[in-house]
Amino acid sequence: MARTQYAVGNFSEAAAAYAKVSALLPENADLIADYADALAMSQGRTFTGRPLELVRRALVLNPKQWKALAMAGSEAFERRDYVAAIDYWQRLHNITPPEAPIAQQLQGSIDRARELAGSSVPPPLASGFVEGAPTRSSADGRTVTGTVTLSAALMSKVQPDDSVFIFARPADGSRMPVAVVRARAKELPLQFTLDDSRAMAPSAKISNLAEVIVTARVSRSGNAIPASGDLEGGTEKIKVGSQGVAITIDRAVP
Repeated sequence: MARTQYAVGNFSEAAAAYAKVSALLPENADLIADYADALAMSQGRTFTGRPLELVRRALVLNPKQWKALAMAGSEAFERRDYVAAIDYWQRLHNITPPEAPIAQQLQGSIDRARELAGSSVPPPLASGFVEGAPTRSSADGRTVTGTVTLSAALMSKVQPDDSVFIFARPADGSRMPVAVVRARAKELPLQFTLDDSRAMAPSAKISNLAEVIVTARVSRSGNAIPASGDLEGGTEKIKVGSQGVAITIDRAVP
């Protein structure tokens, strides 16, 4: 019934039908993603409010749910949160067969988001985790490794599924991240490796730098742009190649 209503463009009716079914199957990520899609369409193709909540719920249940990843990327792109859009779309691209028609479209969207992210100079920001195969720089030692922990005083302010962003940016000049890892708060304490496989753009690599600043941030919203109330910690300038870096998330963003 819900799919039929959606197919003929009756999005409000489809959303209502999905709401009833999802109440019976609250752990079904595919169903919740379909519900989010129909509800967004009924709101004029906007994810504001309940649709975005449903998208996030679907990704908690199944981080590889393809429709939820696609919608999360589109929502982030519309907000001009290009690094988050790259995260979601790259994760979707990584599980999409190369021969699938959507694969080329996804790559085009990722490339466009990278262009826009690289052309802006936002405030210090975290980013989504862009997966990739280890590069030669890893073997050459052009990495930064370490462990992120959460201060005991802040544990009560964090939920298990809050997003954790760990990123390196140039010690001088651009504030755009050159390597990023994304995780969940429930994984803390977390060991990390920042290398060229975590780059946001091919032209901006950690292996090209001598020094970086590494920051770890907990974001309740999952947004790549820092917001008041986020929790963070970081380093001063450190050399690329540093190993065993210890970062404690111990303060709130004003």
